[in-house]
Amino acid sequence: MLKANRYRIGLYDLGAPRQNRGDYAAAAKRRTDKLKAKHRFTKNFMNKQQGKSTAITAVPTKHNTVNLFEWLAADRTFNQAKIDAAKLSDADQQDLAKWARTAFWRRTSKLGIDFTTGRGFTIHFNTAADRKWDPSNVKGFQKWRAADLGKIKNNHGRMITSSEFKHAKKGLKSGAIPANRLNFYDEF
Repeated sequence: MLKANRYRIGLYDLGAPRQNRGDYAAAAKRRTDKLKAKHRFTKNFMNKQQGKSTAITAVPTKHNTVNLFEWLAADRTFNQAKIDAAKLSDADQQDLAKWARTAFWRRTSKLGIDFTTGRGFTIHFNTAADRKWDPSNVKGFQKWRAADLGKIKNNHGRMITSSEFKHAKKGLKSGAIPANRLNFYDEF
């Protein structure tokens, strides 16, 4: 399953297509549209402010920025990425790392749900959370409440579990995940 989804896990579907494959302009537009859709770009930062202030961008610009569309290009090599990373400031490197790490974990955790339930196993899913907790402005401890995971509106910087929860609910609704393969409970 991981091998079959390697381009999705590697985030290549959000990057520039290979230069020598079909209609590059049409494929590039589809991919930049996908990167901009559903807050895919901003939700992988700690908060909206980081998404607005960072030099990391979702699409090509004329400014001195790091463009995820080009950074995630399918025909890019490790050495090219390493050379380009050396040109970035420490803050830009940290922003890029935060974005890529979060995007990667969101995807692999969703695939984990599909993999586990698809093989006939059950996932026990704790839905207790603190919907009001702001990870970018941490003051005090979280106040866990039953079923708050489903009430989280702002995914910026939130635990990946909120993304998994939405994915699981969509899978149940569409029938892709059998109802007897997810056990929702609250423990806090």
